[in-house]
Amino acid sequence: MSDHCLQSFRIAFSRIAQIDLMMISWIADIEVVSVFAHVLMHPLNAFRFEIVRTDVHALHAKTFLIEKNSTAEKSNVIKLDGSSNLTHDILVKLSFRSNETRRRLLGSFLWYLQYNFDNPDLQNKNLRKALAYAVDRDDLTQNVLKDGSIAAEGFVTRQLSNGPDGKDYRETADGYFLERGEDSDKIAQEAFEQAKKELGKDEITLRFLFEPSNPSKSAAEFMQSEFAKLDGLNIEMVSQEKNVRLKSQQNGDFDLVLTRWGPDYADPTTYLNVLLPGGSFNFGKYDSQAYKDALDEAANASSDEARWQALQKAEKIAMDDIAVAPIFQTGASDLLNPKVKHLVDNPVGVPFVYKYVTIEQ
Repeated sequence: MSDHCLQSFRIAFSRIAQIDLMMISWIADIEVVSVFAHVLMHPLNAFRFEIVRTDVHALHAKTFLIEKNSTAEKSNVIKLDGSSNLTHDILVKLSFRSNETRRRLLGSFLWYLQYNFDNPDLQNKNLRKALAYAVDRDDLTQNVLKDGSIAAEGFVTRQLSNGPDGKDYRETADGYFLERGEDSDKIAQEAFEQAKKELGKDEITLRFLFEPSNPSKSAAEFMQSEFAKLDGLNIEMVSQEKNVRLKSQQNGDFDLVLTRWGPDYADPTTYLNVLLPGGSFNFGKYDSQAYKDALDEAANASSDEARWQALQKAEKIAMDDIAVAPIFQTGASDLLNPKVKHLVDNPVGVPFVYKYVTIEQ
């Protein structure tokens, strides 16, 4: 699933949660004046909420109030001055009457650094390695994004699908680019020095394409500061709106790009197929026969176990090649009354399944 898909901030069972007043304090600058939130509620227990903006004319909103309007029953709309989606790209800090109603969930989008293999410099594996290890993903997710996102450990996300052993794919697959702090800095600098020798250059200049909205903007700016540690690397930041950025990728008009992918279905191939030679979204033109062979092996496997092993083999080939550099997996936030039990969260498709829900008295 490409960039047109969004992960909405969700408020579940707000009527049951009995949230009379909630404050949302923005802790990240935003470039839009108006925002509105989708609310996901039980249809039989929905109340209408109104959001009151304290500073309508400010470009960088600081505070919103959400108040229950008990006169408008059976409505699942939250109103605010404006009509953009409140999604994971707007960083919020929530404080509620009861902390028990708040929970954090993993989103399904993977943000990753894509290299353009048409650039002769980026055909050098050590250069790609230096860029992949230069970014401290824990620092990014914990101190910059702070929205529930987690450091990526591979090209397949957590909580996507379970293998034949019943375990999450990432539980049994290898992890990649896990070093942090001085360890990752050392790997990055050594790889970059080796790349300069192999390329016969003292300086390397790369254009870094990103979107001017969060989390892309804040993540890309953080990554730029991390790349600055590499002596002799010059990064030219190129900010383009999503539709323009996608066209630039399609045309191969980039060196590096911070891009994302979300699952179309609950299987590792929803990610792994992106890197197949000739694939519609393989804009970096990574081309590996070994990778293709591993995915063919998975497609023709004689058992579920053999298929799973072949999929993990394919991911290992791509990560060892540093075909791309996974950066972070998105997070999400919910309000849910602790009395609500057995609500099923889906990383793919319909976000909630109410069939098994029970309400404790």
